Amino acid sequence: MGGEKLGLTTGVISYLLWGLLPLYWKQLADVDSMEVLCHRCLWSLVIMIGLLSLGKNKKGEVNIFSIKKKYWIAILAGTACIGLNWFINVKAVNEGQIVACSLGYYINPIFTVFLGTFIFKEKLNYYQWLAVSIACLGLGFLIYFQGQIPWISLSITFTFGCYGMFKKFSPLSTTLRMFIEILLLSFFLIPVLFYYEGTNQFSFSSYPISIKLFLAGAGLATTLPLLCFGHSVIKLNLTTLGFLQYIAPTLQFLMGIFIFDEDLDIGFLVAFGFIWLAILIYTIDRLRDVMKGAVNPDFMISARS
Repeated sequence: MGGEKLGLTTGVISYLLWGLLPLYWKQLADVDSMEVLCHRCLWSLVIMIGLLSLGKNKKGEVNIFSIKKKYWIAILAGTACIGLNWFINVKAVNEGQIVACSLGYYINPIFTVFLGTFIFKEKLNYYQWLAVSIACLGLGFLIYFQGQIPWISLSITFTFGCYGMFKKFSPLSTTLRMFIEILLLSFFLIPVLFYYEGTNQFSFSSYPISIKLFLAGAGLATTLPLLCFGHSVIKLNLTTLGFLQYIAPTLQFLMGIFIFDEDLDIGFLVAFGFIWLAILIYTIDRLRDVMKGAVNPDFMISARS
């Protein structure tokens, strides 16, 4: 299989896996979301240590002490964002809010534009401003119809978008950054597991074998799509990969509606309509610039949680 074809295959696999993750978390609906997060971190750390031990890494690639101090603030902030994103995602799925999660990930590219404008002082043209305005209008209608702020969708968007932003402030390899983030989270989350076990609030040993296997498999469910994604980034044109990222929220949207029978009220219908229109306008505009060679074609891509 050629490099580009293999890259397309791994890219599709990564986004399919991310899109299907709610099915996995649903198997752990009876487990407290914080405990799921702790196990997700623990078993991801085990996998990462194994990969780094077996892999042929360049000298100094995993030397944490060689990282400049100015990068550590961004690393810590990014770690907090991805940890919160994981927790909100699992909790929302198990509370029947998969559609809200999918909306959050649909909004993310538009939120990234917002961050680029106000944080990195990037200039937007008319069509980009139009896309951002339409997306905000859609959120406004959602708030109006529901009578409350869509905290789950906005939290997903904010944590994931800021995670991507902080990555720009710390230019580390994907493997190294992923290992550091999981290691830092482990310092906080693994002691929580010991606390749960000690107080018998939650006990891994008391769960049936099926739940134990799903908890242990949470590490693979986290790292496998990231590894596939990392390979596809190297082999695949980023413009193509950018389109693939909509596979995940689309699967989540369809899953929430047709598998888990979540309600799709008028507020969500209107919001999704505006968000999809905004994405269409922004994507067409950026593709036009890419074809002209005006911009780098990485306009829509970021590492997924």
